[in-house]
Amino acid sequence: MTVARMTHQHSPQERVRALIDEWTDAIRNKDIERLMACYARDVVAYDMMPPLEWRGADSYRAAWVEGLSMPGEFEIELYEPVITASDDIAFAVALAHYDVRPPEGQAYDGWFRWTAGFARVDGEWKFVHEHSSVPIEMESRKALIDLRP
Repeated sequence: MTVARMTHQHSPQERVRALIDEWTDAIRNKDIERLMACYARDVVAYDMMPPLEWRGADSYRAAWVEGLSMPGEFEIELYEPVITASDDIAFAVALAHYDVRPPEGQAYDGWFRWTAGFARVDGEWKFVHEHSSVPIEMESRKALIDLRP
């Protein structure tokens, strides 16, 4: 007698959420290999630090290596990400909170806007685009890094 096993097919939204969770955990643990495994080779990123654009995982890796090399603890949390997905393409938006606790000196935190695009690459979900930003005050042209939701 054969017994049919029930297998749960995870939805694209669930798979993208799992990738986002892996990404945030890799950041918290400063695990550059796990972090970069989340990105497609041809990722395009618009991050808050210069330059205006990062093209390709190799160039974006350099930014992450520098950012994660800061001493101390780093926490990142995406609040209520909204994920829209089809079978092969997805995007997510969220407000994100970061909290930096250096071993010496003052801890600091802030909020930013986060958007990411995803695609299935060789059967696996990967980040193909990432965009982080903060609003600017138009008259002074200064970043508003102290805004809270």
